[in-house]
Amino acid sequence: MTPEQLERAISGPAERVGVVLEPGLVQQIISDVEEEPGALPLLQYALTELFERREGRVLTMEAYQGIGRALGALARQAEEQYAKLDKKGQELARRLFLRLVAVGEGGTEDKRRRVLHTEVSSLDADMESVIAAFDQSRLLSFNNDPITREPVMEVAHEALIRQWQRLRDWLEESREDLIMQRKLSSAAQEWLNSDKDLSYLASGARLEQFEAWQQETRLGMSHEEIDYLQKSIAEREARQAREAERQAREDALEARSRSRLRMLVIVMTIAALVAIGLASFAITANEAAQEARVMAEDNADLARLSADEARSLALDATARNLLNEHQPSLALALAIDAFNAYQPPAPEVQQTLARASYGPNARYRWQDHTGSVLDVATNGELVVSVGADGKMLLRDLASGEPSDTGFDLGDEVAYTVAISADGERAVTGMFSGAIVLWDVTTGETLQHMDAHTDVVTDIVFSADDSRILSGSLDRTIQLWDAETGENLLKIESPGAILRVAFCPNG
Repeated sequence: MTPEQLERAISGPAERVGVVLEPGLVQQIISDVEEEPGALPLLQYALTELFERREGRVLTMEAYQGIGRALGALARQAEEQYAKLDKKGQELARRLFLRLVAVGEGGTEDKRRRVLHTEVSSLDADMESVIAAFDQSRLLSFNNDPITREPVMEVAHEALIRQWQRLRDWLEESREDLIMQRKLSSAAQEWLNSDKDLSYLASGARLEQFEAWQQETRLGMSHEEIDYLQKSIAEREARQAREAERQAREDALEARSRSRLRMLVIVMTIAALVAIGLASFAITANEAAQEARVMAEDNADLARLSADEARSLALDATARNLLNEHQPSLALALAIDAFNAYQPPAPEVQQTLARASYGPNARYRWQDHTGSVLDVATNGELVVSVGADGKMLLRDLASGEPSDTGFDLGDEVAYTVAISADGERAVTGMFSGAIVLWDVTTGETLQHMDAHTDVVTDIVFSADDSRILSGSLDRTIQLWDAETGENLLKIESPGAILRVAFCPNG
């Protein structure tokens, strides 16, 4: 409304009931409310208070200052409504209004926050009655989310956040609490948006922070936040159980190796004693000596084989201990010696060599991405990865050193990636359905193809790097010229494509 319209909205009703406003009061009221959203409800609060404090038939400036002016009347209305609630209702009102404030950080002001109606109502069974009480006083505003069409709510007047002292006190004493709640809420929403992908669950120190916060907070938790936290804890316990099971299997194999080693030492000792006895007996008779020599040679061969097996198992045990002590390089060398010392090698020796060669202790561990890693590819010399942080990064596989070339994919996020055999190009499949071909050495975009209408789920180069094959949730497989970006073939599928590959003959 214009200032003239606001003046008529104030003076007209006053004239109809026979009251007048002191000179300058109308202009003061207009000045207070004209920049505020929802000016009419603010006027209603202020003029109702003024009418109750009129002097005869005059609405005075003194009375207007006494009610705290227009914005003060708003805070007064909120405080009076709060006072009408019982003890539980007042605690629920605290939770309600703290959820409706976006906490300012770094010197920024606190702002009103639009939330889903279900987020607030799920905090307690009695929350709806508290919402209705403040709605009746027109302190809350309701609408529908423009995208999901779900009911949402917010504080009707942002001025209430600045003027209602009780709310200011709540914010000051709960600021850190609110920041942690917003982090939990945001993480739970990301998890829901990912169709509850396990990789989006909280873990490690972050999960411990959420657990500690849950034990101390008075803010309450929505159903989605509770579900997210419980699923994160359950997944952590499952991981711990799997790790305990793996450790138990390794301990059993190690105990078996020690037992076999002891038995082999006994066999070797017995074989040596037999050989000595037979050699002594050979001195007394030529024929007996001949037979003894033959038997001794057979036993010596057996002893040598037993000694080789014992040495193999001993080297294996040492390699396994080094793996547990996170010394993968030395462990790999000993595991190879154990494998070569005796043929055929024992199963546990083969398992240790595989673990040293391909297990987590023998791999680089890089923390390149700030978000989830979505795909990794290699050509044997370079490793390329894409993540939810919108980046594509490269590393040298032999040295583990990062490439000088970094790729920021801009507003797009890649779901899958492949690298050419010559290591000069990489191709990414985007969530948007686009395919982008990159020059690995310069970081330049070589081709940008609006390929699919949904997420590109997999992408590969042909053996000669001349073509690119892509698959998508849009139920198509498409073939592309890697030089020109020309579409060579499109195949419709009855279902979504998750993996693609070239035949050996191309």
